[in-house]
Amino acid sequence: MLWLAIGTFVISGGTAQMARRMSGRTIVRIGLLLEVIAVAGLAVSISGTASAWVLGAWLFLYGVGVGLAAAQLTNVIMIDVPVAESGQASGFQSTVRQLGAALGVAVLGTFLVTTLASATTSNLEKVDGLPAQAQQELVAVVKGSAGAAIPSLSQMPGASEAVQTTAEHAMVAAARVTTFGAAGFLLVGLLAPVGLPARNEHDDVAPTAPAEAPAAD
Repeated sequence: MLWLAIGTFVISGGTAQMARRMSGRTIVRIGLLLEVIAVAGLAVSISGTASAWVLGAWLFLYGVGVGLAAAQLTNVIMIDVPVAESGQASGFQSTVRQLGAALGVAVLGTFLVTTLASATTSNLEKVDGLPAQAQQELVAVVKGSAGAAIPSLSQMPGASEAVQTTAEHAMVAAARVTTFGAAGFLLVGLLAPVGLPARNEHDDVAPTAPAEAPAAD
């Protein structure tokens, strides 16, 4: 996860220069596009033998995308809000972002655990000589720990190295599917602003005061 933080830190130095050359909306879209690519690449790369350098590279790219999108998101949202209502709009934006983060963790976490339990059940049914009762107990342990108990699964009564291996494969499959789901959510976020009307550069220009009429002779 350190690579993610490094990516965000590195891009933060160049965001201001990018903002002088392109609109905030464009920078947000670039950031979201990088996030989609990074998370999708991470999903493809997840495996039991995945290289830490490969995963770190995808997380670095994701951090770059987060740094770009997050830095300009507030400006893009608040640009058309009247100054008198900026406090309310800022509070509403913060609330929506926190709600989205909480729902994202809840939805993806539930999806991960549910998929993990289903995949573990399916894999354990293929293990020869494993009683149904033992299968249910092992699935309950894996699901209850969200996969954290898998490394020590072979030490449980009635389990074996084959049981642990099948559970590891189930964890990889569940993580991959869930990560693809996260990439899908990010893709929706990337496509969401497409329908918004394009801003007119002249909208932000202050109206010129009418010239005074010449005094009558």
